[in-house]
Amino acid sequence: MALIIPAWNEGLVLARTIDRLAALEYPPGKLRIYVVDDASTDDTPEILAAKGREYPGLVHHLRREKGGEGKAHTINHGLRQIVAEGW
Repeated sequence: MALIIPAWNEGLVLARTIDRLAALEYPPGKLRIYVVDDASTDDTPEILAAKGREYPGLVHHLRREKGGEGKAHTINHGLRQIVAEGW
């Protein structure tokens, strides 16, 4: 299962959200958390990098360099990336 989280400047809440999702009882290797970063300007990228190291293979950071097009564009960007990698 792929969980897609659209994010823009979510540094204050993102770490706790990821920790809670990582605690889900789900078969190992069958869950991925994709955070689609809509060109955040806060510490969101650094937090995602740290969570990626803490939960290798579980947390994936998909960054959009051009943001501000809305949540639907952000989610669709994530969906395209996930489908392209074949997961």
